[in-house]
Amino acid sequence: MQLAPMLALADDLGCPASALNFLADYLMMLPARIARIVRHLDEQDYERALDALISLKVTSAMTGALETEAGCRAVETFLRNNRWDEARTAASALHRLVNADIVRGPQMLTDVRAELRRQPPMPPR
Repeated sequence: MQLAPMLALADDLGCPASALNFLADYLMMLPARIARIVRHLDEQDYERALDALISLKVTSAMTGALETEAGCRAVETFLRNNRWDEARTAASALHRLVNADIVRGPQMLTDVRAELRRQPPMPPR
C-alpha cells in the first residue's frame, strides 16, 4: 500500500479525518468484498461480479492498495473476455492480495495518520 493516494484523498476531501475513515471502512469491508467477487464468479453472474470488481478496483486505487487494484484489473480482463476459469484463478491471487492488505491495514492506518499530522494544516474550504 502506498501513502500518496491517501494523502491526495485527504487533500481532495479537505478533511484528514474523512480520509482516515474511508481507509478504515475500506479495510473493514475487504473480507465481504472479496467473498462477493468469488461468489459471483462461482455463480457465473457477469454483471454482479463485474460490479464488485470495479468497486474494489476503484476504492483500492483511492486508498493506495495498488497491487490489489492490479489484481482486480487482471480478474476483470478475464471476465470481460468470458474466460471464467482464468477469472477464478486470478480471483484466488486477488484473494491473497486482499488478505495481505487486511494484515497490513492497521499499520497503514498508523502510517497515514502520522503522515497527515506532518502535513501543513489544510485551509478551510
